[in-house]
Amino acid sequence: MIAAFASVFALAMFASDDAVLPPEPIEIRLVANMGVLISQGDSRALIDALFTDVYDGRFRVPTAQDRADMIAGSGEFEGATTLFFTHIHGDHFNAEEVFELVTRQGTGQVIGPPQLLRNFFEAQGLALDVTGLAPEPRFSEWDRERKGFDMESRSTAHVEGIENLSYVLTFGDTRILHLGDTNPEETDFSVFDDLDIDVVLYPIWFVQSFAGQAILSERFGDARQIVVHVPANITQEMLTEYVGEGNSLVDPGDRIVINPEDHD
Repeated sequence: MIAAFASVFALAMFASDDAVLPPEPIEIRLVANMGVLISQGDSRALIDALFTDVYDGRFRVPTAQDRADMIAGSGEFEGATTLFFTHIHGDHFNAEEVFELVTRQGTGQVIGPPQLLRNFFEAQGLALDVTGLAPEPRFSEWDRERKGFDMESRSTAHVEGIENLSYVLTFGDTRILHLGDTNPEETDFSVFDDLDIDVVLYPIWFVQSFAGQAILSERFGDARQIVVHVPANITQEMLTEYVGEGNSLVDPGDRIVINPEDHD
């Protein structure tokens, strides 16, 4: 009886309000190509996740079920109403489907460079000045509290004439950098000097160029590095041979779990 009482007492102590519980794991779930759902508990963000097959099968696209669930805000995508887009290209963003999501759910926030926001409104026949709608470089305190994570954006180079934003999303103490279609040869990576990055999601061409490999090694050498934006002709098995197990997201539905305590 004494032993049983002691066990119950110990459990009660562990469950008290003063108990320090480990942070919840963070899941990075591939939607397709460079589109990801990042979640920790009830906090969710979608980056470059709603698009169609504009390149005739060159890149993987969201499944029909994922597309329907994103637009409806159901299934795994329930509550994922903050939509980040790095740039305007059709393998990352589709204005009509994003508008359908926003109007159907009656909520949501579309964050992207001014060029993309202008296209988003023009697709609905609205010619608006989007200068004041460009994302702030980071969330306000109100945004952080409401969404359960923080956001900072940095402008990085892609190709001439295309505005590209990279996003740093911070869940608890874990900073996750999504590079979008960043060009390693043209980008000034000193824009990340003030940030300690724990996880970096980078397009496959970083490992296909000397400049990209140098950036991964010298700039993000201490971070967990995850390859995305993988062409449809490259399989998970092929990429695993090159970058190792658990370091890439290739097929829709692939996921990687990040344990925050691993990098404390």
